[in-house]
Order: sequence, then C-alpha cells, then structure tokens
Amino acid sequence: MQILILLALFLIEAWFFSEPGWEPAVTFIITLSGYVYQYEKDFNNKVNSITLDSGIDMIFENEEKASADILSKCNKSEKISILSIRGNRITSEERKLSEIFNNKLLKKEIFISKANSKYLEIRANDFDRKGNTYINASYINEVKLSIQKLKNIASNPLNNTELYLHSLPETFRLFFTKEYLYLSFFNKGESASKSRVFRIKKDTELFNAFSIYLDWIKNDLSKKYT
Repeated sequence: MQILILLALFLIEAWFFSEPGWEPAVTFIITLSGYVYQYEKDFNNKVNSITLDSGIDMIFENEEKASADILSKCNKSEKISILSIRGNRITSEERKLSEIFNNKLLKKEIFISKANSKYLEIRANDFDRKGNTYINASYINEVKLSIQKLKNIASNPLNNTELYLHSLPETFRLFFTKEYLYLSFFNKGESASKSRVFRIKKDTELFNAFSIYLDWIKNDLSKKYT
C-alpha cells in the first residue's frame, strides 16, 4: 500500500512540475506525504497494540521459519507439551523439530491422533479432494508410523517422553515451552507446516486459555500410552 501511495504522489508531483506555477505543488506534496506517513504509523501502532495485548509477540511465516526459535526456547524449558494430529514434524528426522528428542533431560508430553479417529479420516479425505500431497491411505499410514515411532520412544524411560492419543478434530497445533506457546492452524487439505505460527507469551489470556484446554485433553479426552 505504501509503495502505491508513493507512486501516486510521484506521478502527481511530476504533473505539477510540468505546469506553470508549480511551487505550491511542492508544499502540497510534502504536506500530503506527512499525512500519509502519520496515518500509516498510527494504523500500524493500533495493530501492534492489539497484537501485543493478546499476548502474541511474534508471527512466523511457517513452521520452518519458527523452528529455530522453538528449539531455543525448548532448551530453556524443563517440560514441553505438543498437541498435533499426525506428529510428523517431530517424528521425521528431516524436520528440525525432531531434535527435541536429543535433549534427554527435557520432559516431553506429546498428544497425537488415534489411527482410528473419524476426524483423521475426514482430514485424509480433505487431502484427497484438494489433490495435495497424500492419498487417503498414505496419510493414515503416516499417522500409524508416527504413533509407532513415538511408542518406541516413550517405552524407553531415558527419553523422558509421555505419549497421549486423542480423537480430536483438526483445529490447531499447540507447542508449549516454559515461556511461550506456539500456535498454528490446520487448513483443510494442506499441511499445517505451511501455516503461520503465532508466538504467545506466558501468563497472558491466550496462553492460559490454551493451557487449560490442553489440561482438559490430557485428563478427559486422551489416553496415555503405557
């Protein structure tokens, strides 16, 4: 928007300079530019204020862009909690977030979908309809593979990992560290790794609300693997 406004101002200025008595145009252009700058500044300040008041202090373009920050906050935490559907972002060695398992001192609570969840079937069908990445069977098979990998990890006490299986619909992904929650969403028929990631500070309304929600899932809506 700013570029378009500046271009428009440039064209107006060029036209005025080509006409007799162009001096007043200079004052007009400078004054108008000042108003545009102040309006944009005030607008951005209002947006930033709303964002900061909500607890969101940073927005990443996607999971890959957020991963380094997430891992750095994991290294400063005693415990992390992860709510997802497939769990591929932490079970695939190609994904940077799989490095959480390198830290044996870090307690890890992981919540992923049961392989027989009806909502998992719905998400797999959404991929089919959009023709993206997976066919139904391969998506569900990847979930089964993730579950087995995580069961193997959780079976070894040295890995300090607890696995919970749920039957929740695709809503959002949560990644709790000591100081932050990283929130992203599931777009129908698209990998959630492409979604923006919102970093939310501890002890804010959003952080606390999602923390209560995860406790509810842990206590009432999931089953711990033992």
